[in-house]
Amino acid sequence: MVNFDKAEKEFNNFVNKYDLNDSNINYKYYHSKRVMQNCISLAKNIGLSIEEVLIAGLIGLLHDIGRFEQYKVYNTFNDSKSIDHGDYAIDILFKDQYIRSYIVDNSYDEIIKKSILYHNKHEIGECDEKELLFCKIIRDADKLDIFKHYVEDSKAIVFKTDNVTENVYKSFFEKKALNFNDIKTSADMKILQVSMFFDLNFKYSYDIIKEKDYFNILIDRYIGIVKNEETIEKYKEIKKFMNEYLESR
Repeated sequence: MVNFDKAEKEFNNFVNKYDLNDSNINYKYYHSKRVMQNCISLAKNIGLSIEEVLIAGLIGLLHDIGRFEQYKVYNTFNDSKSIDHGDYAIDILFKDQYIRSYIVDNSYDEIIKKSILYHNKHEIGECDEKELLFCKIIRDADKLDIFKHYVEDSKAIVFKTDNVTENVYKSFFEKKALNFNDIKTSADMKILQVSMFFDLNFKYSYDIIKEKDYFNILIDRYIGIVKNEETIEKYKEIKKFMNEYLESR
């Protein structure tokens, strides 16, 4: 069983090696705590055991543990310009068995390892059924807090280029989260952000985003800010299509 008081204390000790006065480090610390709570709530909602709920919470707490050193060394959270933070988290936790500072029992190691490894990948890699379940939990829990951040952070709505790449626009209607490799403009990036609503796994997650109206808040802001008339029309089509999709979930 996970001793959560001990785990959170150890995580705090780890993060205290970094500058919490830096807004980016501070954000990742509290993001980790919020994702932990999202994992716990989601795991309870789908009826997991108390022990499994705690494992889900631990995965949420540790999923971004690679971010802190990434930012310290590279001054960015952009994996393509630095390191893959999911891969690096696995190195931190398992290379020298630092994971034992959080959980003594090693029977959940593969679940923890694969959940953290795949939480930031475009697609989940090879897993057994139980590993896949926890991978889906952390991916949903992480996105729920990312959506919250997009809604609350005014910097998330800045446009440097407001034309949409045709390939990105067409790909959106395939009902799949877009790939960062396809993004060419900041207007494309906004479509990538809202395409992540396709990549949720649980009714609980969809209920939250519909209750909070995250999608409409975001897309209406984008429509209100962008100057390109063609892009505005494309965003309106995206809004219509996504709302129909969300209603079906």
